[in-house]
Amino acid sequence: MKSTGTLVRLQREQEDNAVAVMAAAFQHDPVGNYFFEDITASDDPRLQELYRFCCRVRFDLGWPLMGVESDGVLLAVAGLDEPGAADWPQSLADCYQSFQRVAGPDSMKRVETYASLPDQHRPKDPHFFLGMVGVLPAAQGRGHARLLLDWLHEASASHPTSVGVALDTDTDVNVSIYEYFGYEVLGRDILAGHTISTMYRPNPK
Repeated sequence: MKSTGTLVRLQREQEDNAVAVMAAAFQHDPVGNYFFEDITASDDPRLQELYRFCCRVRFDLGWPLMGVESDGVLLAVAGLDEPGAADWPQSLADCYQSFQRVAGPDSMKRVETYASLPDQHRPKDPHFFLGMVGVLPAAQGRGHARLLLDWLHEASASHPTSVGVALDTDTDVNVSIYEYFGYEVLGRDILAGHTISTMYRPNPK
């Protein structure tokens, strides 16, 4: 299905809406529930602070936080990392510390373990990284994620140094979906019984 929504680059004043979309989309995600035990609602402060930090990364580093809107309602969000390293400003370090306080030390150990796993599989050449993409549960299956992916693939293809797009996913269904869009699995890791697949789509030649 083709999305009837409008693709937009989100601004800071839309952060709360973006956090709400991501938390709702990933409330039942296997790895998210590995991070934080007993998640029962999308407004759980730990889940909210995780995605607030993820959004703030893009705002503070100038990386794209893209969304799909319809009739003024935000339906889907994608957070991207552009090629190349970037230094954290103090505001981002403060946001991460806030997340640490809310999450607690045990959850942070699990988050940091997860974050370290896929690095070994990712391409060494400059590339975009799809850090997160989520769609409100009631809006899934309507082409909104595809609209975001199409934008990302075009952005990578037109970038002066990017050779492609990498991402991580923790469900077999998502692996099949991304394979349909031209991604291939570069490596897999097992974490608490969950398979984390690192995938990559080179720019078309």
